[in-house]
Amino acid sequence: TTIVESLDEIAIASARAGELVKQILAFSRLQPAKRSVGAVGPIVEEVARLLRATLPAGIEIASDLSPDVPDVLLDATQIHQALMNLGTNAWHAMEGANGKLTLRLDAITIASHAPGTAKGSGRYARVQVSDTGSGMDSATAERIFEPFFTTKAPGKGTGLGLAMVHGILADHGGSIAVESTPGSGTTFSVFLPEAPSKSNAPDHPITELRTQLSRGPERSGVGRVLLIDDEAQVARVTKRLIERLGYEVTMFVHSKEGIEAVRADPRRFDVVITDQNMPEMGGLELCERVLGTRPNVPVVVITGQGSLESAIGAIRVGSYDFITKPVDPKMLVMTVTRAIQHRGLEEEVKRLRSFAPVEDAALENVVGMSSTMRRVFGLVGRVADSDAGVLIHGETGTGKELIARAIH
Repeated sequence: TTIVESLDEIAIASARAGELVKQILAFSRLQPAKRSVGAVGPIVEEVARLLRATLPAGIEIASDLSPDVPDVLLDATQIHQALMNLGTNAWHAMEGANGKLTLRLDAITIASHAPGTAKGSGRYARVQVSDTGSGMDSATAERIFEPFFTTKAPGKGTGLGLAMVHGILADHGGSIAVESTPGSGTTFSVFLPEAPSKSNAPDHPITELRTQLSRGPERSGVGRVLLIDDEAQVARVTKRLIERLGYEVTMFVHSKEGIEAVRADPRRFDVVITDQNMPEMGGLELCERVLGTRPNVPVVVITGQGSLESAIGAIRVGSYDFITKPVDPKMLVMTVTRAIQHRGLEEEVKRLRSFAPVEDAALENVVGMSSTMRRVFGLVGRVADSDAGVLIHGETGTGKELIARAIH
């Protein structure tokens, strides 16, 4: 429905804003940008939709997207930001009058470097942003990408927009060119080089979210979750998200109430999720108190500080995992599911060890207590009879030590 589609777009726009915040933080900490192989088409389509929603009705917006365009190695949020800047500049160039803004996407193969094209030979994805505005002369076009250079009136422009676009594209190994004639409009051409390979490349977070929203929830979770966040609105949204997967969620907006719930019934919850920054009690202190009451329950800390120090602090107090804000729904669901599975595996290992240590008991008797471990036992025997070197890989609590002892 229209309402659902609008809500999906809000979610995508919110995720885009979150990615921008992460970029600002990464820039301030001098962290390298994260890129993935992806298509340019969906970004251009989203820019066109956003421009249609924001520009005056007198501006006609047209788009012409070729289907045969190579994937590129990109940060989708940065490319979106660059194209939005070009679209906004095109609107300003039409000086508030009626006009036409056109977005084109196609593929271009360049044999050798030529003025007004890409940096070097190869195949490129090319995005062109054209307007029917006043255009510019050659002297202005030569300086258009210089920082602080602007043709706008004082107070209406900083001269940094196109310089930022130029920097983003240069950082992607691409380039930008401009063609303009006074009185006949302007065309900016963006060139992004084809990615070497798309194999095993992760989707950009925005692409993953769009895919997840189109697929809808899969109710497969079984378990009880304690959620503690002092921001009631955030807590309610997070609660609904987890409940859509089938989990039973108990929510508190006061950390002390969450602690009391754990103390009243230590085995009631399979996983605890807590915000880090809360007025009554911080998430790290809450984690320590929860683990003091029930040592093995997984505690997931949600933090707005995605630094290494925050991660180390969470690990030191014994948290199972931590998630940075803004929370990626897919990451949250994966973490909750993994934490509950981890808890179940720990219980299974603990139950097996309660019968007898592996070294002191017949292995068949211990393994025989679990149907899962009985199936593993057949593999253990075959591996132990061979001369092969063995690498056992898995998450914490998945029984690696038990298997290693059995093979040994």
